[in-house]
Amino acid sequence: MNKKILAVVLVFSLCFATFLISHYWLEHKELAMSVDLHLTVGNVLGLNTDTDAIWFGTVSRGNTGMKHINIAAGKTGVYVIKIQGEPLDDWISVSKNNILLETGENKSISISVTVPMNAEFGDYNGTLEVYFRKV
Repeated sequence: MNKKILAVVLVFSLCFATFLISHYWLEHKELAMSVDLHLTVGNVLGLNTDTDAIWFGTVSRGNTGMKHINIAAGKTGVYVIKIQGEPLDDWISVSKNNILLETGENKSISISVTVPMNAEFGDYNGTLEVYFRKV
């Protein structure tokens, strides 16, 4: 009987420790910045060079648009890029992620959006979020 109780306590302790590690140590991160994303799907070329957001302009079905951004580290740590907003979260990819940067270091990142052939014409919006996690 004591061996069964010990086994249950051991399994519970292991599960609880795994939860704590994943929730607090690995997942603890803070939002460092957030930038709006804008894309128009259409059948003509459209450019937008405004700097108040990441504007992909107009991209036609089956094609790719690309932007480049720099991430400047305010403090040493890992910077994680996440795309929010459907369907852009499925259409957008970043060239580098989980980037270890030292204080003052800069890293250039390419952000590309690939518009599927079955995408409907129209405007799409989302958010690019950069999270910071201490090393």
